[in-house]
Amino acid sequence: MKKAIILVMVILILFTLAACVLTEVPANKPPEILPTPQFSREYDSDNEPLNSDPNAFTFEKAFPDFALASKIAETFGKEIYNETSKEELASIVGEFSIINYWDENNGEYYYCADLTGIGYLKGLTELGCYKNDITEIPAEIKELKNLKILNLTKAYNLKTIPPEIGELENLEILRLSLTSLEKLPKEIGNLKKLKSLEIGSTKLKELPEEIGLLTNLEYLYFSSSSAKVESLPDSFCNLINLKNLDLSHLGLTELPDDIGALSNLETLNLFNNSLKILPKSMAKLINLQSINLYDNFELSESYKTFLPEKLWKDKHF
Repeated sequence: MKKAIILVMVILILFTLAACVLTEVPANKPPEILPTPQFSREYDSDNEPLNSDPNAFTFEKAFPDFALASKIAETFGKEIYNETSKEELASIVGEFSIINYWDENNGEYYYCADLTGIGYLKGLTELGCYKNDITEIPAEIKELKNLKILNLTKAYNLKTIPPEIGELENLEILRLSLTSLEKLPKEIGNLKKLKSLEIGSTKLKELPEEIGLLTNLEYLYFSSSSAKVESLPDSFCNLINLKNLDLSHLGLTELPDDIGALSNLETLNLFNNSLKILPKSMAKLINLQSINLYDNFELSESYKTFLPEKLWKDKHF
């Protein structure tokens, strides 16, 4: 009986071993192919991207200026070493302003000094970058086709504007006061929708002839140039929609003969120039409500006869 039991156990063990041999995975079976992991913007201890998207780049690579890169990254709740893309940057729409950037780590302010990369922000309608250390505007500014307002006031070291500024076809307001601007490019005449131009306290010696192409301009602030501006181009009289004109502190010795063509002019500031006479055509400025001619010390009292009758009778000057 014991022999029979032992025999049965031996048979069961043999069957079990045979089954294991038959079900064993072959040694040369290839490993299972797992799904490709999705892109994740995670970073290692050295701030190097893991599983990086080939179409992505970091904010600091796109915008070399620390203040600009930090401000834009902050918009998305990110750091400058995080990755972004052209699509993400173009999603910034409407107004974007960068005056300065407060770095909590260093406990100091950083002013924007370089606008490189600004062309990525294609959705902007208003760019405010005033009180800064910018020395030039990059040609890629032309990519901001939707821009309506560009404010670079107090860019004290800014000397030139690139011709590509003329490709901002929707620009309505351009502020360049308190800069070191020495010349306006002729392409500024392409800004057909421009309504307001501020170029006060610059180093401009003259305005380009193409200024006369800005026929929708309503407000022009051209005052206090550190360089003497003796006259204006004849095309200036084509600005027929001008309502407010400030030409104070320029050193002007004369005005264009046909200035009376500015028939929509309401206010005219000619304070502290070197005018001696006024063009007779000024009598045509029928909408003029106020004029400032103080401190034109060589101007004869007879100038009043060249002003619209209603104006000098009401003493609005």
